[in-house]
Amino acid sequence: MVKFVEVRPYEGRRGHRFTFQAERDLFLRGDEGHLVFVPKGKRVEVSLIRLSPPLEGLEAAVIYNGTFIAIRRGLIMTAEKALSETLA
Repeated sequence: MVKFVEVRPYEGRRGHRFTFQAERDLFLRGDEGHLVFVPKGKRVEVSLIRLSPPLEGLEAAVIYNGTFIAIRRGLIMTAEKALSETLA
């Protein structure tokens, strides 16, 4: 469905931004249930950031075309898991 392209770190070791490329046409499901079409060959990014106290764990934002599609939070979160949870 998607293939990993690259990862870029954020300053201050707060997290990373992962880039994936769609290997076929796909839909992402946003936080409010809406569907976002991603054509084959387009890129989707996942921003994975460590939360500051008093919050714990990681926050992942799925981003397409410069727009936040979904936010995921969890103690054990990977970029791949965040993206797979938004695939429709």
